Amino acid sequence: MQLPASQVTLTGNGAPGNGGTITFAWTKITSPVSAPNPIIAIPNAASTLVTGLTEGVYVFRLTVTQNDNQVATSDVTITVVPVPTLPIITTNDPQTIVTTNVALSSTSSGNVPLVSTKWTKFSVQGQGLKKLTVIGSSTAAGNGTTSGDSTLVNRLKAYYQAQGILSTVTNLAQSGSTPFDLNITTTLNTTQPDVLLVCYPSNLYTASTNITVLARFQEIYDSATNRGIACYISGTQPRNDFNAADRANLIVLNEALRTKFEAKFIDFLTATLNTTDNSIKTEFSAGDGIHLNNTGHERLYQLVRGG
Repeated sequence: MQLPASQVTLTGNGAPGNGGTITFAWTKITSPVSAPNPIIAIPNAASTLVTGLTEGVYVFRLTVTQNDNQVATSDVTITVVPVPTLPIITTNDPQTIVTTNVALSSTSSGNVPLVSTKWTKFSVQGQGLKKLTVIGSSTAAGNGTTSGDSTLVNRLKAYYQAQGILSTVTNLAQSGSTPFDLNITTTLNTTQPDVLLVCYPSNLYTASTNITVLARFQEIYDSATNRGIACYISGTQPRNDFNAADRANLIVLNEALRTKFEAKFIDFLTATLNTTDNSIKTEFSAGDGIHLNNTGHERLYQLVRGG
């Protein structure tokens, strides 16, 4: 489990071997050095909540005692890992070269294992300012944040304008909208973007087949790229208000989008997903079961920049 979650449910079972009765007893065997004692809510129940966990490794033991005093035990290990922090990256010093090739090097580290690294071209001397258009639903519209400068799109706008890369950002995202709602031809004719960011994480997906959703994203992507517009497709996001099957399908659809759009796909799901039940990670949840908070939008902003 991962912080800031600090509780877990321990579940055991047992059956008497002689038709008699049994009792249960949960105890803590080991815990991290200097960690406060966790609280076992109902020690004599087969299933109990344990609270007050901090970073480190815990071992809990379930002891089952039969009415003839025969005893059996089973241990369970709970590992609590820290909240991931941004990796620390160091690149080689600026270089002046007289050839057409250059060697780039970097080192990186983090408090959780690093999955991958990728070099991308950031800016080129003499390049003109770009125009960005964003289409999408409530995430791109900024729902869940507490201030305008905390939203995904406004973070992108502030950063890339400060870097001298973007001139204008047109955000057409609307709460509740779906990829089927807009006329992509009219949108592109009106805004004339150099870059199109598409953010429809979940709306209407429970009422549509994945094939239909993928076809619509392909239509949007083709409409943009046929005009020479760079188009990026963000993936799905977890929803607490979906049932288990629909939550699982968001993962399936996310992988299908990854496969279809490859380097132009931005994975919003993996970083924000609580894999225990496919809900929103607590640290990113705005509290309504649908939207991401300021920290969540910061994480999406990092993902778009990394894309």
